[in-house]
Amino acid sequence: MSTVGALARALGLTLDSLAGQPRPLAPTLVHSVFCYDRLADLVSTVVPFVIDGVARDEAVAVITPRTKLRALRTALGDAADGVEMHESESWYSSPIDAEARYRTMTDRFLGEGRPWIRIVGEQIWTARTRAHPEAWARYESLLNVTFANLPVTVMCAYDRRSAPAAALADSHLIHPTLVDAGGLRTNADYVDPVHFLVERNGRG
Repeated sequence: MSTVGALARALGLTLDSLAGQPRPLAPTLVHSVFCYDRLADLVSTVVPFVIDGVARDEAVAVITPRTKLRALRTALGDAADGVEMHESESWYSSPIDAEARYRTMTDRFLGEGRPWIRIVGEQIWTARTRAHPEAWARYESLLNVTFANLPVTVMCAYDRRSAPAAALADSHLIHPTLVDAGGLRTNADYVDPVHFLVERNGRG
């Protein structure tokens, strides 16, 4: 069973229905990729992003590997009290589990009446997850459809020192926007998720 097929079925969708369902003219989801080479770059980019969300009374969550989470918590200081934090080691157990955890978390935040949700997410690349980078790319691409109408900003961090080459290459195909030294900008390499998913599903 392909990962995209399993994910779609878990959400009550089929690939045909994904291709046929109405697409929002102006999706509210902001889904960005941020690639970095040093822990200091992660901290200097994530901390102001998180503090801005806390100041706006948004729901803010950070999911990163354990050691990076500690560094971010220290750098955030008192602002960390307003941030929900989870370790990637347990969060990203599988693409289906990760999607379900994000769905449960966003539903809970919206149920609390939060005006917007701001998330930083970083996969951890273990021997198991490194063996299936395409499965994770399919999962992230699908989020562009299933989360399109949610008031959510997601910054997906990729550590160039540990992420597989295939994952880094795909990261620029599955995120509509990217974050770099110039801030947030449109990603010219982004591929529509229906096209991406159907093409990848054909690979088996």
